[in-house]
Amino acid sequence: MIAVKWPGDPVAAATGPAWIAPLAVSYLGFQLIHFAVERARGNIAPDARSSTFWSYALFFPTLPAGPIKRYENFRAQAESAAPFDTDLFTKGVFRVAVGFAKKSVLAYPAYVWLDGWQGATESAVAAWLGVYCYFAYIYLDFSAYSDIAIGAAAMMGLRVEENFRWPIFASNPSEFWKRWHMTMTGFLRDYVFIPLGGSREGALQTAVNTIITMTLIGLWHGIAWNFLAWGLYHAALLLGYRVWRNILPTHRLGRPGRALGVLATFHLVGAGWILFDNPFRDALPLLRALAPF
Repeated sequence: MIAVKWPGDPVAAATGPAWIAPLAVSYLGFQLIHFAVERARGNIAPDARSSTFWSYALFFPTLPAGPIKRYENFRAQAESAAPFDTDLFTKGVFRVAVGFAKKSVLAYPAYVWLDGWQGATESAVAAWLGVYCYFAYIYLDFSAYSDIAIGAAAMMGLRVEENFRWPIFASNPSEFWKRWHMTMTGFLRDYVFIPLGGSREGALQTAVNTIITMTLIGLWHGIAWNFLAWGLYHAALLLGYRVWRNILPTHRLGRPGRALGVLATFHLVGAGWILFDNPFRDALPLLRALAPF
């Protein structure tokens, strides 16, 4: 079970009652929404097998932490009579091992170091080192779950969607969200952003659609002010990048421009993790500690 903290509930010292939600309920909900919408659109045959549907909905490797599967991709594999694939099984074993190594060998030591970090009382250099460490921790920890799920599925002969594609090398905020938690981004793009009008209805409506979508991404992580602030922060990054690319298109800058974009994106996204991980009232001193002056 996981506890869901509501606004005003101190995350670090929550001693009162908390709302309780079953583990994996959100991922199950996303997959059911996907199935229902695509069925209504006529993209899923009305005679879809019930056994395939329940296998898709309750497929245990991806149920706790994703990736969010697409039904037709799953059905095509689940209903085929493909022979045992030794190569896929071996790759699955390796992927699971990579996931466990990320989690236990790399992410856990970073978590232990962060437990004693006091970014608000240290120098800007020390504060940024804490940000780097937290970025590494949250990426390694989260992607490790995806590695284990993808690997376990491969061991059963199924290929499920990738969820991360080296987001630390994204050269702008838009590219970051195409590389980070890709199945979540794709889900909200297809079922929230585009139905609202996407970027086709002018700059103002695009801004509103972006804010709504990123607010939902923030609040999906928890009903708390810090997650709302984190979502709005990323909305501001995305909208700021839209303005910037109209002023100075990235491709005109060549490789040096991309390198600078990667560096800037890494630090902007990294600073945002402070909002993600701290109650809002505690995040501002930590953000101020990042300034070198």
